[in-house]
Amino acid sequence: MKKNQYIRLLLIAPFIALAAACSDYDDWNTVQTDPNPSAEQTLWENITSQSQLSDFTKVLRKAGLEQTLSANRYYTVWAPLDGSFDVDSVLNCSDNAILQQFINNHIAEYNHLAKGNLYEKVRTLNKKSYEFMMNNGKYTYNSQELVSNLYNLPNSNGTLHIINGESEFLPNGLEALSMLTDVETIADYILLFNDTVLDTRNSVPGPVVNGKQTYLDSVFTTSNTLTTRLRARIESEDSTYSILLPTNDAYTKQYNTIRPFYRMLDGLKCEVYDEASNNFVSQTITASTVGMDMSFLADSLAKRQIVDNLFYSNNNKYNMHLVKPEAENFNDTIVCTVRNYFSNGDEIFNPDYIRYTEKLSNGYAFVVDTLAFKPWETYNQPAGANGTRPCRLAAQQSYNNVYMNEDEYDHNLVNLEPGQSLSFGWTVATSQGKPEADYYIQGLVATTYNIYVVIPPADVDLRDTITKVKPNLINFTYNGYYTDEKGRAQYGNIAFKNERHDGEAVVKGGTAKLQDIDFVNDTSKVDTMYLGQITIPYCYNGLGVYPNIKITNSGRINALRPAILENYTRDIRICSILFRPLDYEAYLQEQNNVKKRKTTKK
Repeated sequence: MKKNQYIRLLLIAPFIALAAACSDYDDWNTVQTDPNPSAEQTLWENITSQSQLSDFTKVLRKAGLEQTLSANRYYTVWAPLDGSFDVDSVLNCSDNAILQQFINNHIAEYNHLAKGNLYEKVRTLNKKSYEFMMNNGKYTYNSQELVSNLYNLPNSNGTLHIINGESEFLPNGLEALSMLTDVETIADYILLFNDTVLDTRNSVPGPVVNGKQTYLDSVFTTSNTLTTRLRARIESEDSTYSILLPTNDAYTKQYNTIRPFYRMLDGLKCEVYDEASNNFVSQTITASTVGMDMSFLADSLAKRQIVDNLFYSNNNKYNMHLVKPEAENFNDTIVCTVRNYFSNGDEIFNPDYIRYTEKLSNGYAFVVDTLAFKPWETYNQPAGANGTRPCRLAAQQSYNNVYMNEDEYDHNLVNLEPGQSLSFGWTVATSQGKPEADYYIQGLVATTYNIYVVIPPADVDLRDTITKVKPNLINFTYNGYYTDEKGRAQYGNIAFKNERHDGEAVVKGGTAKLQDIDFVNDTSKVDTMYLGQITIPYCYNGLGVYPNIKITNSGRINALRPAILENYTRDIRICSILFRPLDYEAYLQEQNNVKKRKTTKK
């Protein structure tokens, strides 16, 4: 058992759910009559008079259950025999923990009788669901046998079964955070977002005192705003999850790895698009601009990069094999609740990394000493823009979308991220205007990137008036302010290289090279051109502002040079601009080397 015996921090306050009876359940939840003399006594009277239930009686007394078990309301109680559970451990807990984790785990509303070929799921007062069934000729409740001749005992307000052992409390995902050992660092962070409220609908009203409603039995419900935001209802007993929890050491190691990528600068220079002037204007981003201290923001973003990827719905087809070995494994891919896909699911849930596994009432918690996520799939992802979501274009220009089918390009020559569209933005030249396109580069963190641009081939031009698409003669500028290592603002004017990516590696020197900053695309294919490398010393991600890449024609393309216009187009067509971190580049290179080794192997 890897969890504390009882809850370390009470998550959900006590409740005895005395909901109003529905007409469909009137026969289940009304006081029954029985000629047996014991049936004339309440559950409280019968339980406290049983010598073999003295330990259970002690627990009930400490929690103050006399009034509840004496009320005119029908309950079924599964009471453990003396000596079948550690009564001292229970009594050493708080009253709230005793009620929620022990007593309410043994009581359900309505009449549940052990008879016939029984099988039912009983919903207890703490909202857990346990099997009440015939098992190998014996009646059991949550795997504990009912004592022969000591079940179906009638009472004036319920039914009593005596069981030979404690009904084990299984925490849900939210409750488990306060119970599991060696995960306090991540647990304490998530629990900061707990929200506990009084459930007036299911609480039992008492007298009105000084104009305020009081309650005889108060029902509290707890949810977590962080996990709810992550689409992980880990407090719900009707859901099922696989929860990845790093040990304290694993969490600290991962945080220290991620934190440098979120290096923030109070006073970061950038450019933002101004709709009124239709231009980019300079702006300084400070703590007052974002509404919080930059260090606090960086810390929060680093922690979110860990927490975002910890929750997996077991109902998602990609994750079912985590808890059902017979389920299909989709090429090792798993997907967390915020829909991040990871290509190495078997490594992330590698048994060698799992310190221990804890069964929950709504899934499983896997406590791991290694978070084996690939950086480029989590905190150091490729950044950039594609043709479906460009930023505003310069004045007098238009933007068009054209989509290509998968059979219209050679997949071996395209280095796009999985699922990235090959649609492209089309900046059309007017008779006099000079086209210019600006693309926001979203998601930049403090690291070094290689930069690529993807340009579509000629045969996807859908204008009937065009019979042949000419190549571009264009240049690229990292536009906006660039803050160097010393925090000095440098206006971006990076002279990118002119090189081409052939699908496996960068080929030095581009086709029809004219000038160092002029690029000419190959119109016979989807052309991936390497622009160069840039180190971003400070993080932009999370600030709501983005540097941009400015794309223009070469200065030599103008109406006064008809020979140039004869051979090159002024229209600018861009599929995407990609910023790929170096560790991802190294991984792709290794994958290509593996592919080459396999194809040359005899």
